[in-house]
Amino acid sequence: SGEYFAYANQKGYDGKFYDGVDDPAEATAIRVKENATVSGVDFYLPQFVTALGTISGVVTEEPDTLSEQAPTPIGGAFVIAIPTTGGPSHFDVTDPFGNYRITRLLRGNYIVFSWAPGHTGEFFDNVQNWQRATRIMIVEDAEVENINFALAETEQGPYTIRGRIHAGEGQQKRQIVNAIVFAIGERGMVAGITDAEGRFAISDLPAGNYKILVEGAGIQSSYLGGTNENDAQTLALEDGVALDIGEMAVQATTTTVGDNAEVPSEFLLHQNYPNPFNPETTVKFTLAKNGKTVVQVFNILGQHVKTLVDQNLEAGTHTVHWQGIDSFGRIVSSGLYVLQLRSSGQAATIRMVLLK
Repeated sequence: SGEYFAYANQKGYDGKFYDGVDDPAEATAIRVKENATVSGVDFYLPQFVTALGTISGVVTEEPDTLSEQAPTPIGGAFVIAIPTTGGPSHFDVTDPFGNYRITRLLRGNYIVFSWAPGHTGEFFDNVQNWQRATRIMIVEDAEVENINFALAETEQGPYTIRGRIHAGEGQQKRQIVNAIVFAIGERGMVAGITDAEGRFAISDLPAGNYKILVEGAGIQSSYLGGTNENDAQTLALEDGVALDIGEMAVQATTTTVGDNAEVPSEFLLHQNYPNPFNPETTVKFTLAKNGKTVVQVFNILGQHVKTLVDQNLEAGTHTVHWQGIDSFGRIVSSGLYVLQLRSSGQAATIRMVLLK
């Protein structure tokens, strides 16, 4: 007995929480009594309509060649679509069934990278070098399906590499947002994404030697301390010490933005940083006008975990921190969490991964 939230999903259709909502915070709880059947929990799933272009697929564990069992899906994996020409990178986090869908992609060619904590990252289709990655062609109002990944498990460790990425100097200096930062080691590569201030953190690395590669729209591929992987600076993780590379400069490229370029609205919710995180993460958001503002954290089932903000706030940019504890002061478990921002009749959500 107890209260439950139900979610239905089917390929080609928009998944919905009961009763017909997208946001777990708005889902209707289903009360179940012992030895009783609850009927009438029906779902209507609208057919998925693409917005610009879409890439979708599934991320699973690399299957055991000797086992006949189906591959295990990986929830909380990152999947990043990187344009081969100028334009923003887009990413999604897989649901508990390993599904992802990256939407609002402009026309053009993309390479796709996936990584999950405790696994070796790879480019599609099963390569470690981005130059050998299969290009995915995106056209308007079309979905490219079955861009699937099978990630091999790898050792985790206590180390973190962090830093900040910028282009230009002096008055022309600017922080690079949504750049992909790869840590390349003996066991493969893992990745992080820079936040609104150009900062990144790549966590849970085992001891060893690593080299840093930065990719992203509007910048040249850049290795830390060198021009290619062979002569790049080697970072040694040892003695239980996290490594901060400080500021890393990259070279900007000139790109042309077409008429379809996205212009962000004044109501913005930025992705949390770091992500994955342990034990604390930071979220920035921008309000277009003064008003009552509520920021809450929910688990993947839509159950309330913690209210971070519930007060009137002025228009502008605000920062909130979450220490990974619930409303009763208890430390929450590892997993996928949803943060919701509501203010002045508008709402936005992000997904956050707590990894211990």
